[in-house]
Order: sequence, then C-alpha cells, then structure tokens
Amino acid sequence: MVEWHTKSTRKPSGGLLKSVNAHDKKLSERGGIIALTRVAEPDQESKRKPVRSRGKHHKIKALRIHHATVTDSTTQKTQKWEIKSVKQNQANKLYVRRNIITRNAIIEVQKDSQVQLARVTSRPGQSGSVEAILLTQAESHALEAEAQAKKASKKTRKETKKKPKPTPVEEENVSEKTEKEAKTSEIVLEKKS
Repeated sequence: MVEWHTKSTRKPSGGLLKSVNAHDKKLSERGGIIALTRVAEPDQESKRKPVRSRGKHHKIKALRIHHATVTDSTTQKTQKWEIKSVKQNQANKLYVRRNIITRNAIIEVQKDSQVQLARVTSRPGQSGSVEAILLTQAESHALEAEAQAKKASKKTRKETKKKPKPTPVEEENVSEKTEKEAKTSEIVLEKKS
C-alpha cells in the first residue's frame, strides 16, 4: 500500500485548508511501498529489490535478510553475524512476532556458538542491509529487567480486574442496604420540607 506525503487537510483550529483540498493528488506527493524487512528462514535466500526513487536515483530495499554487519563498540571491530530473530521493536510490538526488522529494533545475532543482542542502526527498507551495534551486558540486562517488569505489571492488572461474583447471600445484603438507604433519603427529604 502506498503512503501519500501530503499536508493535512485541516488547520490547527480544525477548519478546512482550502489550498490542499483545491487540488488533486500529485505524483510527487506519492510515497513508496513499505518494505517490512523480515528475517529470512534458513531455507530461504536473502531478497532485495531495486527501486527507482525521486530524481532518477535508485535505492535497494531489503525484503528478506540473513546476515547483519555488527560492530562491537568495545573493540571497534566489525564482523558479519547471522540474524536469529527479533527480540524487541519499538516501532510496533507485532513486528516482533512477525520478525520484521526496522531501525532501533533489538535483534538476536549469532556467530559460531556465541549468541548476543544487537541494536539495528540502519534502515533496511531504505539501504538494503542491516547494520547493528552489539549491546553491552548492562544494556541487555536492563532490557530483560524491563520485559520482566512489564509481564509482572500485566499479571497484577489482570488480577485486580478479576472480581469474584457475589454469592446469593451477598446479593440479598446489598438489596437490603439499598432499601435502607432509600428510606433514609426519604426521611431526610421530609425533614427538610
């Protein structure tokens, strides 16, 4: 689906902008199709698509990808690592389930038998490759703690939402209380008048 890069049809006050509504869509306002770069399955090949962009320039969109160019910030060495999965994606939480890579996504990478987390620094849908920086141990522990805290808060919210159903005896007590409250409010109204 194509995105259109046009101005809003409304003013900040809520009124209509006549200049935008006065003309039709122009080809120059049309955006491209979103790439949604995925982690390739082991039996699939990496897939890239060349696309003509504005000004007769070309860019390569990555559709499926196996490897990432990962830089270790402590040793300043860059190596090619295999991408295993997407662990966290702030762009959309459903991208994690679908293994879609965007900028700032946290991916799990593997080299030999070593498995680590890395943060994506490139835009694979625009550049056609995945560049990432390895997370330090402190950063990876902070991410794990944050994920556990979210799970714990979800559990507590679910527990507080669940209220036990009242028993028939409790329902009778509630109906008696409402009758007493109605009588007392009638008495108060009579005293005022």
